Amino acid sequence: MSDAAMGGFLDAYLSQQAEATEVQVADEARPGEWRTVWTWIERVDGEVLPACLELLGRGREIAGELGTRNCAVVFGQGVEAWAATLGEHGADRVYVIDAPEYEEFQLDAAREALAGLVRERRPEILLFPATIQGRNLGAQVATALGTGIVPNCNALSLDANERLVIGHQTSFEERLLSDVAVPLQRPQIFTVTPGSYRRPGRESGRQAQVVAVAATVPLRPIQTKTIERAPDRPKSLSQFDAVVAAGLGVASRDGFQLASELAAELDAYAGATRGAVACGWAGADRLISVTRHRLRPRLYVACGVVGEYDHLKAIENADLVLALTDDARAPIVESADLVGIGEPSELLRRLLDHLRRAKGERVRSPP
Repeated sequence: MSDAAMGGFLDAYLSQQAEATEVQVADEARPGEWRTVWTWIERVDGEVLPACLELLGRGREIAGELGTRNCAVVFGQGVEAWAATLGEHGADRVYVIDAPEYEEFQLDAAREALAGLVRERRPEILLFPATIQGRNLGAQVATALGTGIVPNCNALSLDANERLVIGHQTSFEERLLSDVAVPLQRPQIFTVTPGSYRRPGRESGRQAQVVAVAATVPLRPIQTKTIERAPDRPKSLSQFDAVVAAGLGVASRDGFQLASELAAELDAYAGATRGAVACGWAGADRLISVTRHRLRPRLYVACGVVGEYDHLKAIENADLVLALTDDARAPIVESADLVGIGEPSELLRRLLDHLRRAKGERVRSPP
């Protein structure tokens, strides 16, 4: 692969801009009906969990087809200020309990407050990220309301005529596929695996209506005591638009370090294959596998990666895949949009040189 081809590929990636999709805000539902689509907003280290923005985007599409509103629900202290961000990512309305008592997540309190709000406002669809918090809260809210829940979905489809959402689940390395719905009870509740949908583009200036909800649910005495607080965690994999992964083909720890340097230059996540982890070049937390992740990066760079089944399934929804390999018959080649054939470490050096030169030229260029 020539320097021009590598440079063109990276330049195209760096110049991409997220595009937002316009969906008209629907009218109010009639009293007594089950209407609107809600997404529970989970907070992590003072920020909105990216998986919740993914669900807001899918919720907006479903709400548009059903002719209703797309709403977000968030509890905590100082969270009313988040309404602007949620509006720009697709929420038409944001229900807020802004109270210091809800700064720390308490499952019982959140369940009672959310279940009470659902009984009052009657949404027909309620979405949670399939995180520890989302799965627990979703299941308990479903029990409190006497409705059904479809857990751990990797996709949601809609029968608009029946106003019925179908949750799609996979298991046993996708050998078993299940389509599950909640046809009789309302609301229909789903937890969705993070990474199942792409985050919607941000529409600057788009506003959501804020509905302040009184914190009337009495909180049970807190049974835990905070000993110390850990520092903010680094960005999670789902927060990155680019991923650089290295496998055994980089041949050494030094080669793996080159892949990590490329990830740093691209502000990308530095991942690894099972072979690289087994060699001790990366920790197990860096493993890219469908059993751990479903990725939707704009760019995926595979350096010395063979392309085993669980790895390819994890990256199948990437927009652009660049494979650097010395084996033209490796499975990763068939999944790639652009392939560099050669010694992976040498190709990485060339990519790094080009990228650093391009960044330097941009800094030096006049405004």
